[in-house]
Amino acid sequence: MKGPAGIIQKRRRAISLLREHRAVVVALSGGVDSATLLALACEALGPDRVVAVTGRSHAVTQSEIDDAGKV
Repeated sequence: MKGPAGIIQKRRRAISLLREHRAVVVALSGGVDSATLLALACEALGPDRVVAVTGRSHAVTQSEIDDAGKV
């Protein structure tokens, strides 16, 4: 993987930490942070051991729900 050394090291560390778990649930907002975590979790554990959830409340707009669904 190409990229700045610091980013590569952080990615490897995140994957290592995720692999300490049998499965994970990722709270997906549709933003970059949660989408990145979801992608890393799927890479670390496989998509069959990752569940993404999005909460509904008055604080979450329909646009945010739609964005999360696209991820």
